[in-house]
Amino acid sequence: MIDICPLAANWGTVAEWLTAIVATITGVAVWRLGSKANNIATSAQDVADKERQRDARVIRLHISSDVAHGLSVAIEIQRELTTPVTDALFVSDPDYRRRLAGRTGELNMPTVEKMVPRLHVLANPEGDALARAIGTQRTFGRAAHFAITGESDDRLGESYQKL
Repeated sequence: MIDICPLAANWGTVAEWLTAIVATITGVAVWRLGSKANNIATSAQDVADKERQRDARVIRLHISSDVAHGLSVAIEIQRELTTPVTDALFVSDPDYRRRLAGRTGELNMPTVEKMVPRLHVLANPEGDALARAIGTQRTFGRAAHFAITGESDDRLGESYQKL
């Protein structure tokens, strides 16, 4: 018969307990590191969002006068084109056509055109509307050129159909 001493250490059990303690400490350390990494990622995203908002505000301020001027000219041209005598004048008076065509040049928004690579910073409908306005202005410019010279631009019809 084997005598078992109650004070003798069972090293297998001690090793199992030590393994469990080390595994618990490692688990806690990994959890804390993961939490820190998530906090860093969240704060980096917050910084990026604030930077984007600041850029959008600066872009809006930078292009505001171009947009306001273009809008006022577009409203004036629209009023001119919707008068009861516009159709008759447009067909019969080349000077009237030249004057209207010249007005389309006032729709240019050079500052907005320079900012096209940065329009993605603006909120989606806003940036899209500005990009569309630039394209529409170019289409009007081609139409005005055609109205004055009678020279056709095949791309004009294609562009208008896409709108």
